[in-house]
Order: sequence, then C-alpha cells, then structure tokens
Amino acid sequence: MTTPTLTTSEARISQQVAATHAPTASKPASRAFSQLRPLMRGGLTPRAHRRVREHIEGHLDYRISIQDLAAIADLSMYHFARAFKRSEGVSPHNYLLHRRIQRARALLASTDVAIAVIAVACGFSDQSHCARRFKERVGITPARYRWYMRYQSEGPETAWPTSNHLHKRLLPHYGCTPQRGQRWEQ
Repeated sequence: MTTPTLTTSEARISQQVAATHAPTASKPASRAFSQLRPLMRGGLTPRAHRRVREHIEGHLDYRISIQDLAAIADLSMYHFARAFKRSEGVSPHNYLLHRRIQRARALLASTDVAIAVIAVACGFSDQSHCARRFKERVGITPARYRWYMRYQSEGPETAWPTSNHLHKRLLPHYGCTPQRGQRWEQ
C-alpha cells in the first residue's frame, strides 16, 4: 500500500493547521498570539476603524448616530454594529458613552466650568443625563468627582468647603472621617 502524496498547496495548508493548533506551552507567548491574530476576522478594517474613532473624538459634543458611523465605515448599520463590537470589544453606543464620560472627567478635573455646560460640551442632552450616566460608570456624581479631584491635587484646606455640615456629608465618602473623640476643624 502506498501513502498518498500531497500537492504543495495541501502540504502548506497542513503545516499551517499543525502550527496553529500545536500546543502553545512550547512556544513563546508573542509567537502564539501572532499566530492567533490572522484567525480573528469580521471586524472593521484598520482604516475604517481609525476613521470612525477620529469622527467620534472630533464630534463628541454633537449627536452621533449609528447611521452616521456606518456611513463613515461604508457599511450597513447592522453590519457596522457587529464589526465595531468585534474590533473594539464593546458596542458603538457603549464606546461613545465611555468617550463622553472620559471627556467629562477631564473637564471636571481641569476646569471650573459649570457641570451643566460640561454635560452639553460632552454631548449629553442635559446635566441630569450626564450625572446619571456618570454615576453609573464612575460610581460617584460629577460634583463629588470634581471635589475629589481637587482634594487629591490641592489638599483639603483649599479644596473643601468650610461649612461643617458639608464636611460631615462629603468626607466620609472618601475615608476622611475624624477618629473617635476628634472634632471637625472649622
């Protein structure tokens, strides 16, 4: 009985399959990952992904619809949503919300602009919408985040309000409560 001979293309394919599915313990981690990279398919092309991200960054203060993003990527909106999630790991809406909250965090930490103005500048419909989504993602309200960032950078004597009742309300949230027997300083 003779063994069947493989054509060169069949031999090359069998070598690729064997290399891809071989145990990865003997391979360096970077080599194993680089072999998996060609297997990940279905996402946006690098060019379309870059253009979509640039559009989102440049237009965060405007209403951005999935139809607009799909048109930039030159895909239908359903195909775009699946491809974006495959490329980025989150849905387009969640990515957009994440970027808006990141911008709000930066503005809250670096400026004294009113929270309502920051909310509109980040693309939220109003301050309430911003505060609700911000608290959902960050865990505290935008006002408390601003106070916390000031406390971290400037110290409590310049950043915190001097009213005693505000100290009692805000400081326990950040672990700055007085010890038993101590009094709040005015």
